[in-house]
Amino acid sequence: MNSLEPADRPSAPPIPEYELIRLIGRGAYGEVWLARAITGVYRAVKIISRSKFSEAGPFEREFRGLKEFAAISVKEPSQLAVLHVGRNEDVGFFYYVMELADDVRVGRAFDPAAYQPATLAGRRAARRRLSTAECTAIGIALAQALSALHSRGLVHRDIKPANIVFVGGQPKLADIGLVATATEALTYVGTDGYIPPEGPGTPAADVYSLGRVLYELTTGLDLAEFPRLPSGWEDDPDQVSFSNLNRVVLRAADPMRDRRYPSADQMLADLTAVAAGKKVDSGWGLRRRVAKLAFIAGSLLVLALAIAGLIRWRAGATVKPDQTDALVARALHLSRTINFHREDLVAAENFARTATELQRNSAAAWGARAWVEAAFIQRHWDEGAARKREAEELANHALSLNPAQADALEALGEILIDNKAGAAAEPLMRRAVQAAPEDFLAYGLLADSLAEQGHPEQAIAIVQATARRFPTEPLPLYKLAGAETWLYRHGKGKQHAELAIAHYHRISALQPMAYALIAEARFDLESTGDLNDMRQALNTLETFPLEDRADDRAIYYAALGCLVEGHPAAVAGITALTSRRYLEDSLAAQPVAWLNAMAEIQQSHLSSALIYWQDAEAVLREKIRDDSDDAFKTRHYAIQLATTLVRLGRREEAAKLAAPIEAITHDGLQPDLAADLARYYLACGDTPRAMVCGRAMHLHPYELKYDPWWAPVRMTSDYEPFFQELVAKSP
Repeated sequence: MNSLEPADRPSAPPIPEYELIRLIGRGAYGEVWLARAITGVYRAVKIISRSKFSEAGPFEREFRGLKEFAAISVKEPSQLAVLHVGRNEDVGFFYYVMELADDVRVGRAFDPAAYQPATLAGRRAARRRLSTAECTAIGIALAQALSALHSRGLVHRDIKPANIVFVGGQPKLADIGLVATATEALTYVGTDGYIPPEGPGTPAADVYSLGRVLYELTTGLDLAEFPRLPSGWEDDPDQVSFSNLNRVVLRAADPMRDRRYPSADQMLADLTAVAAGKKVDSGWGLRRRVAKLAFIAGSLLVLALAIAGLIRWRAGATVKPDQTDALVARALHLSRTINFHREDLVAAENFARTATELQRNSAAAWGARAWVEAAFIQRHWDEGAARKREAEELANHALSLNPAQADALEALGEILIDNKAGAAAEPLMRRAVQAAPEDFLAYGLLADSLAEQGHPEQAIAIVQATARRFPTEPLPLYKLAGAETWLYRHGKGKQHAELAIAHYHRISALQPMAYALIAEARFDLESTGDLNDMRQALNTLETFPLEDRADDRAIYYAALGCLVEGHPAAVAGITALTSRRYLEDSLAAQPVAWLNAMAEIQQSHLSSALIYWQDAEAVLREKIRDDSDDAFKTRHYAIQLATTLVRLGRREEAAKLAAPIEAITHDGLQPDLAADLARYYLACGDTPRAMVCGRAMHLHPYELKYDPWWAPVRMTSDYEPFFQELVAKSP
């Protein structure tokens, strides 16, 4: 944020209640101005122009991320405070007002005409290497800032010395216009050298970037020399503290994501230990870790070159096919297991998009992009029309380049299966199996297409054969556990329940994964009613990293488990793990506020529950507005809104919303709406119609017995006969 010469200064746009004095910085997306409020206080104003974005989507995502950050920044001393956010639709920009960084020379008492912001880049340029104590203090402050961001589902995406400023002498993260929700950090932003091999836009990537910054500060060396230590470090009088801090740096900046700190919280804990003079256990000796990281850094060189190849391609240089291949392989690796997270798909999108930009005629690159989009659908994170349309267009383009491109065929198959068009998906999946006989995902999708057509025996036979063929792969085992669950629930014998549990346990032995634990907990709750086994699975889930526990399905079943067990006070801590206000997963789709409201009702805190129902209303109205082009989604949102309005005592308004949906299902209740309608009738106290919905949605007897929504039925004389009816239909 250096001051600009007069010839470089554009005209100042109008910002209400602020006088823009000088342009003090300019970036790829906007400008930073020194401004004076009508009160005389100096602030920094950043203006983000719509014209800097080729599409409206990224511009709107940046705006949403900024609004979310602004809400927390004024409450968190570790954050650069955003004091106001505004928008000028006529001119085409949004802006935000933030506290001003210190002046590099005189701190807070500065001359506006000579103001230069104090940044970490400037401090490093002046001193090259900072003391261990100063580096530790800076690391603690920035790790606290990241912890606060990540706990609310936000990521920074471009941590580097130039984006760290000092306010009142305290380091804070700047360039907060790049802050976004982890689920929406789609724009590939960041600075070379601070971006991890898997790409930016995730909490793990932010931790990596901070580790790289601290490496520069502690060693005084260039990033290209990582993980080399400065000569003579063993003779440093502060050698013990330096070694401790370096262990933190090496772990944070590890190129291998699974070896990095799983969260900024854990990095902060180790930095705090360093400050207290305690030894940090890295798991390896220092020299061994340095040598190992040097080897890993070299092994990742091809991937780094592939990313850098995009820059050379744009400059007109030749791009080698192996650069594209490395990006495609990474994108598929991140999106084709059962243990990936939303942020993994964001990184995978970045890799795949870069691959298509490097080689426009690569069918594999376009196929990878198509599959990554389809993975959002497969995981039920986004089944909207826009996502499906984009995946379909990308897949068809890949197939125009290579009709046997397996990833593209699988993407089309996933879309068709999600649209309940198994007959159309089956031939595509058979083509995919023929094109890629070693791709177990293709076999799984072929089984799904057969099951969708009503051929479960054929589907299960394929799943069983695939698991035998790939005995050490978790995904086929996960599908097999699901098949055994289906057999058990359809009366084929209790041995299938035992087999399902055995498969879940085997998956955990092969590769601990949250989704298998969630599936196991769900099976214990809904199929067997074994609350002890459910609790054991949920307790194991609590040992997983935050990104696993903050998954929509994990949030839902962890909260539901507490409600079922009569521990409603624990629900608030679970829902606080996510910044999302609506759970998108198809097994959990509902406002987060519903879970909190049910917990407050269990505790007889009716006034608190009312606040949560009001929040749910606001969320659902926003969802209806944002997804107005998707009739399938808006029906669900509408009946959920009707349920919420009943809880708020506005029954007439609720009935008007519910009537069109009830009319749609009059001649035969659609299973996809049955669960939502059941909750609506339960809220209304209409238990007979709720039970009709329960039959249509294939309600499991233990759901009836334990789910708090079904409590009204449990208080009627119909409960026992209905429970026995469901038991008779189950194994």
